[in-house]
Amino acid sequence: MASEEQYDEQATEAQAVVAALYPDASQDTDKEHYDDGPEDGSNGEYYTEDQDDNDDEVDAPGDISSRSIAPELVDETVMDAELVLANPDLVPSRRCNLSRRDKVNLVISLIIIAVVIVGVAVPVVLIQGEKAEETESSVPTPSPTSSRVWEYDAIRDQIVADTGTSKDVFDDPSSPQSRALDWIVFVDPARLTPESANLIQRYALMTLYYGSDASEDVLDWEAGAKDECTWAGIGCHDDAKTVKSIELEDLNLAGTLVSEIGQLTKLDTLVLSENKMEGSLPASISFLVNLKDLYLHNNFFTGPLLDYAVKMPMLEELDACCNSFSGTIPLDISSLMALRVLGLHQNRFSGPLPTEIGTLSALEFLVLNDNVFGGTIVSELGQLRNLTYLSMGTSGFEGQIPSELGLLSKLQA
Repeated sequence: MASEEQYDEQATEAQAVVAALYPDASQDTDKEHYDDGPEDGSNGEYYTEDQDDNDDEVDAPGDISSRSIAPELVDETVMDAELVLANPDLVPSRRCNLSRRDKVNLVISLIIIAVVIVGVAVPVVLIQGEKAEETESSVPTPSPTSSRVWEYDAIRDQIVADTGTSKDVFDDPSSPQSRALDWIVFVDPARLTPESANLIQRYALMTLYYGSDASEDVLDWEAGAKDECTWAGIGCHDDAKTVKSIELEDLNLAGTLVSEIGQLTKLDTLVLSENKMEGSLPASISFLVNLKDLYLHNNFFTGPLLDYAVKMPMLEELDACCNSFSGTIPLDISSLMALRVLGLHQNRFSGPLPTEIGTLSALEFLVLNDNVFGGTIVSELGQLRNLTYLSMGTSGFEGQIPSELGLLSKLQA
């Protein structure tokens, strides 16, 4: 055990460190001291000195040299001193002393500030949340809802059964068919079921809408009025609410004509003129057996046309000008006994002009120019006694103009 002189020496070093660490200790109102006890060497005890005017002896503030430090504290203090000497950055520049009243006031101030912040922030968050909900509710979205997800498969299976569409087409979320189905199930306010009488009609129209790259700027179909007969360009039969006419001229439509058009079997007028639609016509267009007027001019359609048209016995007007249709005029063109207008000009039709064309007794306008037909102009054209307009320039025909054409008394020069 160290001698008393060694403890005194270590205590002096500790006192110097304490003075360096706490230069403001002289202003403390309460201090702890150690009483080294009587001179007989018995253990001393700690005591707290209160600065009371009634005390007989009070050490000078900050003066700890007049009292010894307990031996067991010396080693700890010296260790702290050595740590400080080895790491000068650990020495605080100043110790902040706050009275109890100051601490209470500080806590109260912080509480008030927190309350104010919460009082301002909460209403702002609530208002923004309400605005976000209003925005989301104003825009229809095909997000599945718990009340309709279970109907998706049932409606899809009904569409497949009624239209013959392959179920695989619905695996592509970007296909017109898949988008139309999603719209019907999750967005359409009509809330159709597999048993709804107008399910296929509404599905076919929306497939046409998505297939032609239409937008709400020109068509309001996606907005979803419950009665499709009120949609722009749509007309319906008064008795059965089935679609009678589709007139979508000059609406900047693109894309292709979808096969679902063939599901609208009560259609008597289809107008898609002056757009940018392309590709071949679907074979299902021949299912439109009640069609009377078919206007497709000024698009970019390709492929066959007349092979489908001859299966529409009610057809009265066919205007396919200014596309890239191809093929020949079929022999069964004679089946179109109600046909009054046949405009095939500025396409790529080829082959000979069949003699059966002379049986179209109702024909008034025949325009065949700017194609690549071959052969001669048949004399049977002289049988078209109601013909008032005939154009066959630069159409590829050869030979002389038949004298029978002179019998066409209604023909305008």
